[in-house]
Amino acid sequence: MTPPSSGHEPSCESFGAIEPWVHRILVPIDFSEASWEALKQAIPIARLMMAKITLLYVCQAQLVATEFAHLPDQEFSIRKPSEDKLKALAHRRIPSELLANIIVRNGVAYDEIVKAALEHKIDLIVINTRGNTGLKHALLGSTTERVVRHAPCPVLVIRERCHA
Repeated sequence: MTPPSSGHEPSCESFGAIEPWVHRILVPIDFSEASWEALKQAIPIARLMMAKITLLYVCQAQLVATEFAHLPDQEFSIRKPSEDKLKALAHRRIPSELLANIIVRNGVAYDEIVKAALEHKIDLIVINTRGNTGLKHALLGSTTERVVRHAPCPVLVIRERCHA
């Protein structure tokens, strides 16, 4: 039995057509199988919402043993191959009408993901549950957990496939 209506509840007709609210999707890629799965899930969402996908790869800062300083040549030698690999991935896996940007940054992954979301006015981040594991995860915590806590927009977390 349904409760009597007060007359103040909105009807289905009052909402009208639902407008897509996602126009820009950010998919952080770390070249792991789990990040490919996140990208696979983001593509149909982008199609459905008529949104564009931005791919982001974050090169982790490398310390040089001498003086613990960052050298620009070292940074370029790490960044350029990653950028080439990300561009190749984008052109192979994402229909051109869905691709907005390819971004490669240096820094701490969760921080750069949040910054990119802000700078590019991202509406949705699609991210995998894990890429790197083990000691690094135990010491630094999960990048995904930190993104969820600090992101300026909704975050869709894609679990790794369960194998039964």
